[in-house]
Amino acid sequence: MALIMFSLSQACRDIGQNWAGFAFNKYGAVMQAYHTDLVMFDKIMAVDQQALPRGPHRGLALRDYLRNLSPDTPVTYTIKRDSDDRVIEVTHPVRTMTRKDLLRLAGVGMFVGLGQLIMGALVFLLRPNTKRSWVFLAFCLAWFGLCFLLYDFHSSFIFHELFLFCWFMTSALMLHLAFVFPEERQIVRQKPWLQGLFYIPSFAMWLPQLLCTALFPSWMWTETISLFIVHVHTVYWFASLLAILISLKHTAMRAPSAVARYRAGTVFLGFAAGFIIPVGSESAAMLFHQNWGTDYLWLLTLFLPLSITYATLRYNLFDVGVIMRRSLTYGLLSALVLVSYLCFVWFANKVLHDLPMVQTRGFPVLFALAVLLVMNPLRERVQHLLDRSLFRSRYDFRHTIEELSRDLTSMLDLDEIANRLVHTVTQALGVSRVALFLDDDTDDCGCDKLRAYAVAGEDAEHLARLRPARHHPVMVLLAERPQGISRYDLEADPTLAQRVPEAIESFDHLGMSLALPIRFKGELIGAFALGEKASGAIFTEADLELLRTLTNQSAVALANARAYRSLEAKNTELRSALRKVELLENVKTHLSKFVPASVQRLIEQDPSAPALDKHEQDVSVLFLDIAGYTSISQALDQAKVNYLVERYFSSFLDDIYANQGDINETAGDGLMIIFQ
Repeated sequence: MALIMFSLSQACRDIGQNWAGFAFNKYGAVMQAYHTDLVMFDKIMAVDQQALPRGPHRGLALRDYLRNLSPDTPVTYTIKRDSDDRVIEVTHPVRTMTRKDLLRLAGVGMFVGLGQLIMGALVFLLRPNTKRSWVFLAFCLAWFGLCFLLYDFHSSFIFHELFLFCWFMTSALMLHLAFVFPEERQIVRQKPWLQGLFYIPSFAMWLPQLLCTALFPSWMWTETISLFIVHVHTVYWFASLLAILISLKHTAMRAPSAVARYRAGTVFLGFAAGFIIPVGSESAAMLFHQNWGTDYLWLLTLFLPLSITYATLRYNLFDVGVIMRRSLTYGLLSALVLVSYLCFVWFANKVLHDLPMVQTRGFPVLFALAVLLVMNPLRERVQHLLDRSLFRSRYDFRHTIEELSRDLTSMLDLDEIANRLVHTVTQALGVSRVALFLDDDTDDCGCDKLRAYAVAGEDAEHLARLRPARHHPVMVLLAERPQGISRYDLEADPTLAQRVPEAIESFDHLGMSLALPIRFKGELIGAFALGEKASGAIFTEADLELLRTLTNQSAVALANARAYRSLEAKNTELRSALRKVELLENVKTHLSKFVPASVQRLIEQDPSAPALDKHEQDVSVLFLDIAGYTSISQALDQAKVNYLVERYFSSFLDDIYANQGDINETAGDGLMIIFQ
């Protein structure tokens, strides 16, 4: 900002001052000849037969000489033209700098430079954590310095070396962008250190030129060496532009994703339309020492920010929703703070001006602290208001997820949770198909597979039949990438596709374009698989952020529901086992009346499969009965007969059991006893 304000003030001071009618640098070399007989790099050796000092003070001396003359005074310049190595004299009148002249000399370059600066700042704010954004920001800053300081390079000579540094760096940054923008090249991912090599040629040309002019400013060969370096870098400058154009065209033709091709193609058109003509014309004029007015051609470079804007709106190169939300939020917030500040100043001057605290030096500090305390709550309130008013769909989706998160805390039915999650995502995002995969509890073969607990949308029956295993390519990637993965990630990052070659085909088989992991305590327990949006739009960063929040919150609910289901299954098994025990006790109690004790012992040893198979064995059989039982039963009543039989049998039981005998049969007064 300080550079901008200082350069603008210096330019405005030149209005009404005398100037030569053509532009020259601090070494007296013609840079823009305009409507004169001069050409680029003509060296002004003398003016009105007065020799000018050699070295970096020549341009300053010439400027001061011209400003001391009256307007329209003819001036004779002694020129040395390197193209044919001859000395000529050219006469031109002194001109007065008008606003129109200043607009042409300074306004165009400064306007273009500000456009490049704003574009770089916006891209960096949208993607502050990526290497591509840093490189693109440096590229825009270099072009800002080159365009914005061009007038100073021709007039004040204050930022002469900074201008040259920006010019040398533009070639290096264009070459660097060719390998990282809009998509990173595979060789850069594999060998990141190669990125430093892009800057070696530029530094190798800038440093000798700087050292020569700094250490040997008046040496006769300094200007010759500097001009040679400028010519070499001019070729390298244009070659770097061709490199980035070829890279963008290659991406536009060969990228596997249609979206990636369209993005690269749009940015390619911006670079081609914006830079080929001005850079090519300027390079040709510098190499062949021509007098071509190229000032207004630099306006074409604004095609680049226009192409990036179009790619953002049409192909979501950057999330336009984020741009709008952040711009509106901070714009409205700044307006509120400014209005509040003005109101407070008015209130303090009208009402509180007599209070001693207001007049102390510490009061502004306390006021600033108060502003900082209310800034964040105020920002949240403003964001909430804007979301409800202007970004309703995003607000509704977030509100729906918040309600679902609250409901999940009280839900224990796994099927209900799964169906609720799937239908919420389907309705809120307008997705063509959604499937929720979890570990298959019914898998008894040990294959460690997942199954679809809930599906919605197109091809629901096909999704419900899928059983992806843990070694499925998509699941392998989800285990490595907690943030999820999309089909576009695979197409944009070849290293992922190389590590898991079948991943793209697996996405096609699942019919999905986005997969998000469901993790519980760091372990992958399932996955959300989403198809394309019905509208054809791609998932924005805001969508992904809300989906990640949903999966993180639902992971706990799903894990609890599965634990609850497992506990219910165990309880059911336990109740079934208790029922069997009760039944066995009942059988044992009643069985003793009808089967031998040896059979009871076999059943007790193994209730589920007693050893009751037929087999041969030597045994002793004893028959006992009561003598005269018929006459006794006729003489006595039934109760006395039963009592007599029970006493009779019980007197033998202890001896029978002591000798491992089994009462095999009872018939009236008789016993059949088997000894094994």
